[in-house]
Amino acid sequence: MNGKIMVARDGNRLLVEFAHQQALPVYPAAAGEFFATAIDMRLRFAGGDQARPSELTVVNGNKTESFKRTD
Repeated sequence: MNGKIMVARDGNRLLVEFAHQQALPVYPAAAGEFFATAIDMRLRFAGGDQARPSELTVVNGNKTESFKRTD
């Protein structure tokens, strides 16, 4: 899963896109946490500003990776 991740809003939906893959919708699980139904994946956003989180942790099956915001 190494590489770039894009997270975007599409109306009321949140989409996550990994490099060279189709965007997946993710759904709220708890405050700052989301899950995908298409694959076994959970996302956790963190940082001082809830509107613009600075960190993202992706749990995909038994693999966990952390990413920092770059914009």
